[in-house]
Amino acid sequence: MRPAYYLFTGFSVLITVSLIFALYHFKADRWGVFAADFQSFHQRIIINKLYLKTRYLLSTEHDYNCFVFGSSRVAAIDVKQLGGRCYNFTHSGGLVVDHLEAVKTLLEAGTEIEKVYVALDDLSYNEDPEVARLQHMRRGYPETLLERLDFFGLFLLKPIDVTDLSLVTGQNPKVLTPRFIVNPDLDTERIRGRYQKFFDDPLRTDKRFRRLAGMGEGAEYYGDSTMTALRELMSLAQKYDFSVTAFFLPLHYKTYLSRDYESLLRFKNEAATIVPFRDFSGLNSYTSDNRYWRETSHFSAVVGDRIVEGVNSGEMVEPGMGRLVTSESIGQLEQRQLKLDMVFLPLLMRREGLMPLPSRYLERWHELSIIAPATVKQRANSAGSGELDIARGGSIRIQRGDNAALRQANAVLNVRKGEYFTLEYAFSSQHSGQFRLQLAQDGDVYEGKFREFKLRAKPGQNQGLFAGYASVDRPIIRVMLGGGDIDIDWRPLVGSKIRLGLAARRRAERFDSEYERESGSNAL
Repeated sequence: MRPAYYLFTGFSVLITVSLIFALYHFKADRWGVFAADFQSFHQRIIINKLYLKTRYLLSTEHDYNCFVFGSSRVAAIDVKQLGGRCYNFTHSGGLVVDHLEAVKTLLEAGTEIEKVYVALDDLSYNEDPEVARLQHMRRGYPETLLERLDFFGLFLLKPIDVTDLSLVTGQNPKVLTPRFIVNPDLDTERIRGRYQKFFDDPLRTDKRFRRLAGMGEGAEYYGDSTMTALRELMSLAQKYDFSVTAFFLPLHYKTYLSRDYESLLRFKNEAATIVPFRDFSGLNSYTSDNRYWRETSHFSAVVGDRIVEGVNSGEMVEPGMGRLVTSESIGQLEQRQLKLDMVFLPLLMRREGLMPLPSRYLERWHELSIIAPATVKQRANSAGSGELDIARGGSIRIQRGDNAALRQANAVLNVRKGEYFTLEYAFSSQHSGQFRLQLAQDGDVYEGKFREFKLRAKPGQNQGLFAGYASVDRPIIRVMLGGGDIDIDWRPLVGSKIRLGLAARRRAERFDSEYERESGSNAL
């Protein structure tokens, strides 16, 4: 009898502990998935909009026949302008695989769909959908019994987190939030009202962006899953007789310039073979102006209005804003966009002082023969870093715990105030780690005295390209190493001057003047 007793006792303890976990997380409801009214949520908590919006549309009477799918960025799009019966299905990190499952669920429930809008962005090929399914705020609506068991197990049987205690005790109570699910159009209205002040006062806008350097890197490509989902969505559209309209969302210039261009181009090429789409992602007067952005990922409702304008009219809002991409036109369009990007780069270089730059722009400047060498000369300093000459190259090894753990090397870039320049670094490393690159200019530039970037060093070859605008004669370049084991072989820093055309310089200067006049101060 004793084995049976122990088995029964153990099973009882397991059930009791599981119930305690389940009740704790049900009461906490950190992601709002158990909200009965779809409107009461804890404050400052990110809810699972993908699950809740699907459940709301399945369990509530509505007359929606048009659905606009996309990531959280789509919250800034006023979907009423696309049609009176459109529902904004924006949700955190929205991927096309998520949109497909939502559409299939709605169709199986008998929902009549006439239009589907799909917003593509860099998440469409940078995010792994399998990882997204393990995230509580991005888990989709379960269909089968096994999916439901797995879904509720994910939310109710996770380890207890003491940070949820305030949600359980009521110290962080649920409050009525009538916008996310029942009327997502209120999200757009909130964004429109909240961020208008930053457009009206550019100086306040710039302060919000100063520390958003946007040093992105090429990531693993996950666009194949998006292509599979797009093909199935197009098959469903043919079977159930609804239209699919796709568009690629605008990217803030810091995001656009720091993303791996080859991955972006590959994704657009593959998507264009499945469905033509409007592309808003290149440099233009909206993506290059901080006043139109909440931060470097999310645009304001003003940009959302321009997207709707381009989608509805079937025309570009302006060059580089809403071009129609097809498998036949993409090559020519990308060449046009490259030329347009070059028009906006001087403005961005003036604004930033120093910024990361994709190599395709340097290649273009070389093709135009408007770039010339600028010497880089090592400068003595008081930090004891003479061991490394960043101007001519050399090797240095620093071990963890070294008394001189922080080493820095200074050099002078031979450019004059008002000139545009590029700066290239390259080195090989034995270890992974971080280093910092700074450009010293005067106190009036965008970042203050220093424009600093924290950069990753990976084992093997490392290289990078920056572009900038000299606000002083002979600006100082500083490389700082330390914080761990470092064993690198540094190549000479390469500096270049860019002889920009008069029209490009005047455009940047004119924008500076207009910006200062609107803000009433020297915002740039």
